[in-house]
Amino acid sequence: MAQASDDYEYDPDDGIDPIPHAHARVGDKVTLENGRIRFTLLCDDGQDEEVEALAKRLNKRLAKFGQSLDIISKQVSEVESYWKPGKMDRVIKLTLETPPMSGKKAKLIGSFERAEDGEQVYRYAFDGHTEADLEPFLGRWSDCDHCQKSRQRNATFLCETEEGERVLIGRQCSMDYLGLDPSDILARHAVFYEFLNERESDAEYFGPRAPRMMDMEYLVMTAYRVAKRYGGYSKDIKGDFLDDIDALYGARDYGRSTFYKDIRRWYREAPAPEPLDKLALADYVFNQRGNFWADVQIALEMRSVRLKRRNIIIAGIGLFVGRRETKPKEEKAVQKRMAEGVKDQRVDFVGTIVRTTPYETDFGPKTVIVILTDKGETCVHFSAKEHNPEAGKRYAIRATITKQDDEKQQTVLARAVYTETTQGELFATA
Repeated sequence: MAQASDDYEYDPDDGIDPIPHAHARVGDKVTLENGRIRFTLLCDDGQDEEVEALAKRLNKRLAKFGQSLDIISKQVSEVESYWKPGKMDRVIKLTLETPPMSGKKAKLIGSFERAEDGEQVYRYAFDGHTEADLEPFLGRWSDCDHCQKSRQRNATFLCETEEGERVLIGRQCSMDYLGLDPSDILARHAVFYEFLNERESDAEYFGPRAPRMMDMEYLVMTAYRVAKRYGGYSKDIKGDFLDDIDALYGARDYGRSTFYKDIRRWYREAPAPEPLDKLALADYVFNQRGNFWADVQIALEMRSVRLKRRNIIIAGIGLFVGRRETKPKEEKAVQKRMAEGVKDQRVDFVGTIVRTTPYETDFGPKTVIVILTDKGETCVHFSAKEHNPEAGKRYAIRATITKQDDEKQQTVLARAVYTETTQGELFATA
């Protein structure tokens, strides 16, 4: 995240929609009279044990400053599954109390820290605040409004006084101004980093506002919205697909870039897709076979999942949408296999790639490539290659016939070689 230039103006209206469901498991946040903060945390069955273990680790950091993170209560209830009507999921609601994110004279908004290259600046928002609160101070982030000394600082805190004024305080002045040691402040913030403002430690992995635990329903709805834009999901569009997901989760542009802002603008202006048919999604996903789909099925049973599960959920939703988009077209067309050619024969022909569908096997990833020849014949190639032809393009193809499937009216190919072409060529045997 590079420091903005002097003439850069932060645009608060860049199209980021409120995303309350992104952190749906955190709720009922209340500041008590003593400054401590009480909030509730919803957990899937078993996740409460992880939270309790995390609380123990955080308390070791807080103990040296006379602070603690306390689990006040634990309630168990059952709620109806998102995807399976009538099925009840066990949900655990924890109530926690954490140290206050405030000092004697002000509350903390966030902090700035000089990056390893000495030029760029890391920004961290505290206690539910966002990068938008820090952005106006980026141009003078190394100043200290307490000692009024201007020097090459490595880190500062952004604070808000009781009168509502926001000031920058150098970390060496934090004890004098706030009554808090810098390490104490960061230890307190660790609680909010883990529970309230949950992000992956490597922000570049999923944008600067990435939640470490993701609400499943919101992730599915977001992936569905993106999949409808692209008509499905494949390796060819994976990069664009994930960029759109990042944008809809609030990834911000810095400097003069408007990349994520432009993506959000597209979604604001585009017509809303038809509502997701949850029953159809569940029927499709839970009737698939293979390790990949087993992982998707397990994840869908959860109400919140770790960030690292994101890609399999996105791929699963995208494949579901792609199947629904193409199936009606396939049913209307009268499919036929190659009229010529026998098993183990090497053939040359020209065709258009109808779609490419990645899937997982016990021996690694593969891709199903469906081809429509210039004669209207349907061929299927099961490819184990990393790089495959792109859907919608025409290729001159040389391949070996492994099966003439009369039942499905398609020709199964192997050892296919693709050469992109715009020339119309007649099918010929070799």
